[in-house]
Amino acid sequence: MQTAFSATSPYEAADIMGGLYGDGCIARKGAFSRAWAQQLGEDVAVLFDEARRQPAGRSKLRGRSDNRT
Repeated sequence: MQTAFSATSPYEAADIMGGLYGDGCIARKGAFSRAWAQQLGEDVAVLFDEARRQPAGRSKLRGRSDNRT
């Protein structure tokens, strides 16, 4: 298996893989610019508002179906 990490990388491939296969996510401070993160937040807010306007939109956002018992 080939990795994108060099021998001088401060990141441990095992730690990253453990995060992905364990909790399913990892984070790295500064991975994205502030402007990019702000734009993403605005995009998500627009999509969330659109979903809320749809019939049963809020329940769909939470992964629930209309036919629950």
